[in-house]
Amino acid sequence: MVVRFNEFITFCFRYFAIVVLLTAQQGISQTTEKEWYEYFMKTGEACKSNTCRLGDSTCECYLTIEHALTMIYTGQGKPAVHLKIQNGKAVRSDNGKEFERSLEKTFILADGYKSRIVIAVNGRFPGPTITARENQQVIVHVRNLMHTDSTTIHWHGLHQKRSPWSDGVAFVTQCPISPGQSYTYKFKAKPFGTSFYHAHIGDQRTMGLYGPLIIIPTPGQKVVLPQEGDKVFVAIIQDWNHNDDADALYLKCYLVTSTAQVNLLPKPKIPLGHSIPVLDVIQV
Repeated sequence: MVVRFNEFITFCFRYFAIVVLLTAQQGISQTTEKEWYEYFMKTGEACKSNTCRLGDSTCECYLTIEHALTMIYTGQGKPAVHLKIQNGKAVRSDNGKEFERSLEKTFILADGYKSRIVIAVNGRFPGPTITARENQQVIVHVRNLMHTDSTTIHWHGLHQKRSPWSDGVAFVTQCPISPGQSYTYKFKAKPFGTSFYHAHIGDQRTMGLYGPLIIIPTPGQKVVLPQEGDKVFVAIIQDWNHNDDADALYLKCYLVTSTAQVNLLPKPKIPLGHSIPVLDVIQV
């Protein structure tokens, strides 16, 4: 009787485990694309946890592109608050109170100088890291929530053999992703190495539309990799200015051609520290 009872307990445990596994898989399969986008907007990450691992054939990720403001705290259903730097910390500009550390991920500090428009990826500036394994099929769903700008994403360093339509060069390999639309990139993770993904339209890269792209080599290759317990950091260096974008900086220069000289006369600053350029064209 004891043996049969143990067999019965073992059977029940296995049955319960199978039911839980099937339920979890069904829940994953029933998750809509919109829900995945919203999930990664909350976490700030990019890729599904059940992909991109050693032994997985695919690496599936979701990126939401949108404009954001630095040095602004929007809160949850509360009025936006302008931030300022005080003693090396971000505080409210209206009363000087500090924020809890748990809230620091809800706003973008950049270099702490006033406020300017940037492009955030999944709410982050710069965008989250995408880490895939060599030869995996990488699937990246991109949603453009910018109000007026179209965009594309180029996967720097990847050869895109047999997938030129995923190279992300606007008007060459694809039509740009219009505001409110989405596009899915599919390509082979090859060759391995540390690179980055970035926008391929205008100055969107310098505004923040970029992020690390790491392809881990297949096991057995003579490559020195970080060992378990090692602290690994990814550092990205980019151009940065205190204007909205590189175009605004360009307009602040004197443009001289053979037919005209263009002088820039700045007007008084508008809120958040931005200036409105005015062009005065003088014939020469």
